[in-house]
Formats: sequence, structure tokens, C-alpha cells
Amino acid sequence: MSKVYLFMKFDVADFAKWKAVYDDHIPIRQQFGLKDLYVLRNIENQNSVTLFFEVEDLEKVKLFLASDELRNKEKESGVMGKSTFEFLK
Repeated sequence: MSKVYLFMKFDVADFAKWKAVYDDHIPIRQQFGLKDLYVLRNIENQNSVTLFFEVEDLEKVKLFLASDELRNKEKESGVMGKSTFEFLK
């Protein structure tokens, strides 16, 4: 089976605040089968964030993306609006 990746994009109110919450959440992402690859910021808008992950378990990741756990962390960290994501291979 070829590798699967997750691409996510969203805006945050304050990158430093978001990044602190994101870093504390690593064990939960790993528990759901995500391996962090890249955290990127838009050159012109430093609060526009793009993430790339390697997906170890697609079904677990889908559960995570639909979870209250993720929604609560997005709210806590200052994610603005709705995140967009797609799976790639």
C-alpha cells in the first residue's frame, strides 16, 4: 500500500499561541495515527498555517478529524473558521 498523507490549512488568531497548543497535542495526534512532517506559514500572512502529516492509520485519522477532541483544541488554540483538509498519496 502506498503512503497516505494529510494536508490541512487554516488561519489562526495568533501563531505563537496556536503553536504552543499544537506542540502539547503531539501525543494525541500520534495516538490517532498521525506523524507530523511540516508546519508551514504563509509568507504574506504569518497566521495562515499549512500542515502536512504522514497517515499511519487512515480510519483512526478520519475519526480524529471528526472528533470533539480536535474541535476543542482548535477553539483553545485560536483557529479561525473551518479547517480544510485532504488526503493525498
